[in-house]
Amino acid sequence: MITLQTITGLLIAAVLNVQGTGQREVVQVENEPVVKEVSAQITDAKNETSKRLNLPWHFTGGLGDSPTEAENYQSGSASNCPSGSDTVCELTAPDDGNGQPDMDAEVEVAGVGTRTIAQRIADAIANNSPNETVTTLKSN
Repeated sequence: MITLQTITGLLIAAVLNVQGTGQREVVQVENEPVVKEVSAQITDAKNETSKRLNLPWHFTGGLGDSPTEAENYQSGSASNCPSGSDTVCELTAPDDGNGQPDMDAEVEVAGVGTRTIAQRIADAIANNSPNETVTTLKSN
């Protein structure tokens, strides 16, 4: 009987002490882009406000393509900036639900008020300087 109790006790201990149970391992991958958890305030057609996670986008348009047109971007970061001057290289914006940046998403800008992603792109180009939306800008 003692042997049966000992074996049962060992089995219970083994089940309770399974390594890795309830633990999570965080692995850092070198040279991978880090997405900042910043959100844009979105006001939809029904005037309902919510927040969505901003994602990185890189400009894939060519010379003469508008940097405020969503179809000129792909998700993620790019190692090279497109050629040309006054070009948005990268920006952060929420996904519009179709795999493109939501250019109508609103961003609260200190001292300015609410601006759309498209307006912040235009602001960055006009001021020849990146901002919280346009993270990388190639200028003259």
